[in-house]
Amino acid sequence: MLHHTSALPEYVDIYEKLWPDEKDWYNKALKKPDDWYPTMPNRKRKEITNKEVLEWLATKKRLPAPDSEYNYSNSGYVVLAELVERVAKEPFAKYVMETVVFGFDEEMKSTYVFDEVYGFSPDDPETVNHAKCYNRVSGRFVPVGYTPLNFIVGDGNVHSTIRDLATWEKFLHSLDYNLPARELLWSPVLIKNRKQVNYGAGWRLLREKYEDQVKVRGKLVTRKHEYRAEYHRGEWLGWRSFIARGSRWVVPESGGSIDAKRAESLGIIVLSNADFGDKQFTTCRIAQEISKVYLGKWKKDNIMNKFNCG
Repeated sequence: MLHHTSALPEYVDIYEKLWPDEKDWYNKALKKPDDWYPTMPNRKRKEITNKEVLEWLATKKRLPAPDSEYNYSNSGYVVLAELVERVAKEPFAKYVMETVVFGFDEEMKSTYVFDEVYGFSPDDPETVNHAKCYNRVSGRFVPVGYTPLNFIVGDGNVHSTIRDLATWEKFLHSLDYNLPARELLWSPVLIKNRKQVNYGAGWRLLREKYEDQVKVRGKLVTRKHEYRAEYHRGEWLGWRSFIARGSRWVVPESGGSIDAKRAESLGIIVLSNADFGDKQFTTCRIAQEISKVYLGKWKKDNIMNKFNCG
């Protein structure tokens, strides 16, 4: 499910088939000013939950065989969230808060999952400090926020700050040269007939190898280098996020381990709460511009320049 090879259909498509009148629900939400989040405790509407998504998925028959093809599907994340709930015997939001958010040496105090169970009152910090999202409507930016799918978790609904995400990136950095962890998270998935898809456990992947020559004790020595990047974007209404990670190191001799002192690693996180409608000004493009300061502007030097920001 993390690799998107589960063959589970996209639950959004099922929702639109069950309620044809809601087919354009997302675009309608982007055009209708609605200060959703701070007033959520006072709402009387019934939003769709993970339990209902599971019921929809259970009605589907004759699915393709798992691992036969790669097809991005948010449904896998929803099913995984429900699986966590059943094993942990507590709500997914609570489990994430207890074991992940507060499990770091530096607590991610401003990160939380919002669902139909975790309601916040109007004066709670999660409500007061919440960043509204905006969209351009009739030439001006207005807050937008309500959709019937706002309570679904697993594929989204994690709220955080740039400081907390920097703590998370610091943890990921500690895994860069840990071979078992790196291979678990950031190995391309293999599907039918061992075809490789450049997607890991929730990460899009880029891989490159190159050689250069350096002088060692007056002699030219050829060194092999490996360059990797993991990245992903997030999008919901006016909110945008992008995380990009790049690392490179000298390939060790057979049986050797990576020399972390001679390796480089860069992590970039970009958050936005408005859709500017400009393909040249996106969270992905901003991440690329930041990477040029450290890794260089040329594609041969900077693997992040090869991200598809379209």
